[in-house]
Amino acid sequence: MKRFVVSGRAVGFPIEMLRRDRCWPAELSDSEQIQASYGDRSGRARRWQMTLVSDNEDAPDIAAWRSFGIAVISQETTP
Repeated sequence: MKRFVVSGRAVGFPIEMLRRDRCWPAELSDSEQIQASYGDRSGRARRWQMTLVSDNEDAPDIAAWRSFGIAVISQETTP
């Protein structure tokens, strides 16, 4: 399993990346941050950081995350 932390400032988390990296939020609070990343009706970008987990040995696709303006700030492989 892979665990990695992504950080960004955007209006809306790129849900497509969950499919692409075959990943999911590590904790309920990470899932809540995805929802909160869509912000209020003002359309203002919000900063967020969350931990994701993947069973994909090639995750995370750093270049793909970067294309959405999101940084992968740490990653680790767990047994």
